[in-house]
Amino acid sequence: MRQFLIAIFGLIVIGLYGQQSNQSFNNQLNQHSISAQFAALSYSYAHQFGSKALFGATFQVGFGYKYYLTGSDFAFSDSALSNTSATLLAERQKFGDYFVDLLKLQLFYRPTFGEHLYFDLGPYVSFGYLDTFKGTNQNFSNGGVSTGLEAGIFYQFRKMHVGTKLTAGFQFVGNSDRTVRYFGVFSTPFLIGINF
Repeated sequence: MRQFLIAIFGLIVIGLYGQQSNQSFNNQLNQHSISAQFAALSYSYAHQFGSKALFGATFQVGFGYKYYLTGSDFAFSDSALSNTSATLLAERQKFGDYFVDLLKLQLFYRPTFGEHLYFDLGPYVSFGYLDTFKGTNQNFSNGGVSTGLEAGIFYQFRKMHVGTKLTAGFQFVGNSDRTVRYFGVFSTPFLIGINF
């Protein structure tokens, strides 16, 4: 953990000394961001390749809540799971439920628009927790993996940014003998952070 923090700090220092102070964030060659949402913290790095082709990665740790927006019509049971548990998921999954990302990695492409607006779009994988089976007698683990596409829109002013994210993908929850996978669309309604 100590080596990881030293590496992150080193990247930040190198990025800060490599920037020209009179450029806007959207025009910088190396873009660093630290964002916070509820009880999660993320670090993003993007590098400009050619003219306006920005690619990067985000690493998030903590309790990153994303709220369920879609209906439960997309629940599937794997062969090791009875249809009863898949039906239970379909009955219990509803708007406002959440999946908590405890650890997440995203690769992204970042188009920029003007001096203040940018998007992040790309695949992600996360390890987390689903609240749907909480309080049931199903002997079912709530832990799982989530994978899919995530899109974020950010407005930046001075060194600050605010934004929101929309996530669409599959959630795999369960344990070694019982697994449910389902497709869901989630929202992370508010993020705030700094750019450098």
